[in-house]
Amino acid sequence: MRKLTNLLVVALLGSCATTFAQSNETSTAVEKSAEIYANEYNKFRFGGYGEILANFMDYGNNRFTDKGTGNTKDHRNSVSIPRFVLAFDYKFNSQWILGAEIEFEAGGTGTAYEIENTENGEYETEIEKGDEVALEQFHITRLIHPAINVRAGHLIVPIGLTNKHHEPINFFGTSRPEGETTLLPSTWHETGIEVFGTFGRDYTRFNY
Repeated sequence: MRKLTNLLVVALLGSCATTFAQSNETSTAVEKSAEIYANEYNKFRFGGYGEILANFMDYGNNRFTDKGTGNTKDHRNSVSIPRFVLAFDYKFNSQWILGAEIEFEAGGTGTAYEIENTENGEYETEIEKGDEVALEQFHITRLIHPAINVRAGHLIVPIGLTNKHHEPINFFGTSRPEGETTLLPSTWHETGIEVFGTFGRDYTRFNY
């Protein structure tokens, strides 16, 4: 009888230990969501990126005319700094995350010269305030579940590939694609609410 009692106690302790280990290994939905969207840092992250652009253009302002190409006297070569961006993220806890990004475009301040062909061919030169400092992102994120999370504030509008992946290493060539930047704002940022998440795994994963 004593041996049977000891055997039952050992089995019960083993079962409790296994259950306790499994409960520790099972993460909550919020923790899974945090692992997917904010697993690169623990509390605070500061970073940024810059872009230096060199262009050699041996064509005129209108490249689609006969005189627009091959004009050796109209070389438009330039070296510029289109943008410099500072960003930071802060985790209040595993559910709430604050993110911000400020962008300095072309130095942030300066003047722009514009020549307009108006009033029957009269050219006017205007001196305007050029370049800008823009608060590109400032939002707070509530992580709920890998399939559904909410973000509110000033956000990047992910319309088009360039807005979604606007960092210099993510698009081909030295400049952002001319087609997208002409048809769409780039980078497009607005104040609003965003819902995002991910379904599935591996090759069947769907992100929105």
